[in-house]
Amino acid sequence: MENYGVNSQAVEEAFVGSFFLDNELAQDCRVQPEQLSSPVLRRLYMVIQSLTKKGKPIDLITILDEIGAEQICNLGGITYIVQLAGRVPSIANFRTYEEAVLSHDKRRKALAYAMNFSEKARDGDIEQVVSEGIQQLLELEDQQSESEELGDIHSCLIDLYSEGESDQGDIPGYPSDFKKLDKLTGGFQESDLTIIGARPSMGKTAFALNLALNHAYKMSASSSR
Repeated sequence: MENYGVNSQAVEEAFVGSFFLDNELAQDCRVQPEQLSSPVLRRLYMVIQSLTKKGKPIDLITILDEIGAEQICNLGGITYIVQLAGRVPSIANFRTYEEAVLSHDKRRKALAYAMNFSEKARDGDIEQVVSEGIQQLLELEDQQSESEELGDIHSCLIDLYSEGESDQGDIPGYPSDFKKLDKLTGGFQESDLTIIGARPSMGKTAFALNLALNHAYKMSASSSR
């Protein structure tokens, strides 16, 4: 009988099986392979991550091509992989499966730390043991916080990239008159601190003076209208 407080084969199978039904789920998943308790599913998830990084679809054919037919038994065999997708109640619940995997991993680590703490506390330096135990639990909490924030960071990066790709029309800042530079920066902003760095005698001063001269010329031309 499975201990659903520490691990769950069914949850991990639903988690990994979801990627066969919707490949895009693997692109912003917060779970790392080592956070799965099943060695077979851990290895299979690593292959899925590898396919995702290469921009390849996730299915039985691409998995066979990635690792070779002779290694498929290490991933549970062809029948097991095919059946995984059928063990997913609904991909709409994917985030629930993901949270459950992360929660089980955190609980396993906490129990391992507690057992280690108990053993060392019997005959070790109690102050050092307590200090190390607190440090381990704080690190575990930090790891969980980083995992929880990853999804938000990912969506923000997508929005930022999409905004950068869209046509912004006129340059919102002060143009430098260097078209490629303005395209990259959107012009200089009043709040910017711009640092020009290069080796000696590479033209840093001349470039900065050109920026200032171009800006002064633009401002003079606009004020005279």
